[in-house]
Amino acid sequence: MVILRLFIYSAMVAAFCSLHAQNPFIGQIKTYSVIEEPGVTYTWTVPSDWTIQNGQGTDSIEVLVGMISGYVVVTPSNTCGEGIAQERYFEPIDSTSSGLPLHIISAFNLYPNPVSDFLTAEFDAKVGEFEVAIFDMRGSQVFLNTQKTANKIVADFSKLPPGIYNACIRIGGYSINRKIVHQ
Repeated sequence: MVILRLFIYSAMVAAFCSLHAQNPFIGQIKTYSVIEEPGVTYTWTVPSDWTIQNGQGTDSIEVLVGMISGYVVVTPSNTCGEGIAQERYFEPIDSTSSGLPLHIISAFNLYPNPVSDFLTAEFDAKVGEFEVAIFDMRGSQVFLNTQKTANKIVADFSKLPPGIYNACIRIGGYSINRKIVHQ
């Protein structure tokens, strides 16, 4: 029985690691899924103002994304008991407040968050020049980098004290602001 549980766990880790880490848009219908295993029931939980529209108990759910950040969690279970829950943290994006075109917002990723060593700001494709500035809670700039040719900037957090930071990504006269937790 333990072997089955380990097999389910391995499949779920692979499935969750392959999920696109991109944050969803507020009001978007988003699908989350894992690799289905026969005889397994999946229990999903989402942030409090998100709504699971269908799929609870299955390997795939459709969710109406709310405004609250939080974890999407899936826990496998079968006749042997509950497996190990897997989770992924998401911060919903309000596309109406940034002014950025949706194709730019949807192509942007900032990971990992929380961060311990290196934070990556990345676009799925080259978008032209963009800048990443990071500020501590006092408003002091602790990092600045401009990228003209690549689609990624990596910020070194390893020498910064743990705490809350603000990342400001500027592109074409617009900005994307994200709260960063440094552990």
